[in-house]
Amino acid sequence: ESASRSRHVALRAAQGNTDKRRISRSRSERRGQLVTAAIGVALTLGMGLVLLSGYRLVTHIRSSVNALQAASALESYPEEISGRLSALCDRLETRADSGQALAELQNTVRRFDRDFEQLSDSGNDPQQLARALQQWHQYRHVIDPVVSFTGQPYVNSVTAETTFSPEGREYYAAAERAHEFAVDNTKALQTQIINLAATILHTSSDAALRLRTLLFGGV
Repeated sequence: ESASRSRHVALRAAQGNTDKRRISRSRSERRGQLVTAAIGVALTLGMGLVLLSGYRLVTHIRSSVNALQAASALESYPEEISGRLSALCDRLETRADSGQALAELQNTVRRFDRDFEQLSDSGNDPQQLARALQQWHQYRHVIDPVVSFTGQPYVNSVTAETTFSPEGREYYAAAERAHEFAVDNTKALQTQIINLAATILHTSSDAALRLRTLLFGGV
């Protein structure tokens, strides 16, 4: 009976040890699963952050490229506007038909406004952009009376040479003032635009470098 009791105790002890090992192994497996899940979540979050940052950089680069194209186009406009004003003044001075010269000037100013708006929407270097915009507003102040003209510049007579109408005389004076302003300020506006284009190129290059670094780190 004593031997039987000893075997029973030994059996229970062995069974207890087996249960403990099973519980310990089960806990270890759960810990391993939790660690694996935590690593998976961390990797997913990390990749998500990389993709989000990459998307923002790509959007910024795309915007900068569009702005750089607009700025490159804008560089030639100050001289073109000055040339259009010169041609218009020559036509008015000789009392020749000035309709085509005015239309070409209006078209150039519209294209400048369109490209400048695209440049403003890019959000690149607000301070430098504001300086260029202020310079252009000064241009518009003297050019607007010219490009908005819709009247008849001349009075025709069968017995005398063609002369200016009252509104045409004001129109001619406005064109002369605008041309003088353009001659004096073309270089300043052009320099502002060139500097802005250089800044946009620099920021877009930096963004491209950050994107490459980010993608390399993400991989």
